[in-house]
Amino acid sequence: MGGECLLTLVSLLVFAYGSVFASFGSVVASRLPQKQSIVSPRSYCPNCKRSLNFFELIPIVSWLGLRGKCRSCSTPISIRHPAFELLGGCLWVATYLYVPGWPQRAVFAVFWLFLLVLVETDILYMKVPNVLTYPGVLIFFILTVLTGIQSVKMALIGFVVNFGLLFFLSIGTRGKMGMGDAKLYGVIGVVLGPWAGLLSLVVAAFSGSVVGLTLRAFKLLKKRQYVPFVPHIAIGVIVSVFFGSQLLNWYIQLVLYRGY
Repeated sequence: MGGECLLTLVSLLVFAYGSVFASFGSVVASRLPQKQSIVSPRSYCPNCKRSLNFFELIPIVSWLGLRGKCRSCSTPISIRHPAFELLGGCLWVATYLYVPGWPQRAVFAVFWLFLLVLVETDILYMKVPNVLTYPGVLIFFILTVLTGIQSVKMALIGFVVNFGLLFFLSIGTRGKMGMGDAKLYGVIGVVLGPWAGLLSLVVAAFSGSVVGLTLRAFKLLKKRQYVPFVPHIAIGVIVSVFFGSQLLNWYIQLVLYRGY
């Protein structure tokens, strides 16, 4: 009983920290592509420019308490903010529960924030900033190798396979698959390795196809209109990290062994 209570308390604390850092990630995502400081000025309403008080910055709770509107000018606050805060908290809790070892959990916690920021920059500006992906490859290579998430060999192979595949897809599709996605997959390959990285791409392609076809069926998407792909990449990565082994085992047993 005591162990269950401790697990619950730690999970709640991890969720709180995850949502706070995800909230800061939203600030980074909105300011970085505009070449604005991510530290100053403090958070403010984009409409009336009023600086927000501390009680207006509590993840999820503040949005609910304010009913999704600015306290001063009643401008709607995008549901994107509490959604990403909730997602950040949930990812941190899932990492705490299912990833063994605190060093490995810490690496994935940073990786989730990195990925969430890029999801938001793609949604807001259709950009995957080089200032994040270029150093991201080196930083996560060092972190994953030092913590044993990947060996040097598998991290390098993961980078080459995943970046290389997206690089050639970008060239083959004449830019329809952005080069920014290829750079992001270089980081993903380093963290997940070659096979889990490729699995995430399969899931991402499936998710993107389903959403794209659905939007076109309901005429909500214009012909040749770009759909942000990084959110689908994030879905693929999340599925691959937490369910990748089960999916690969299912595929091997159902497909590969079926003919024997």
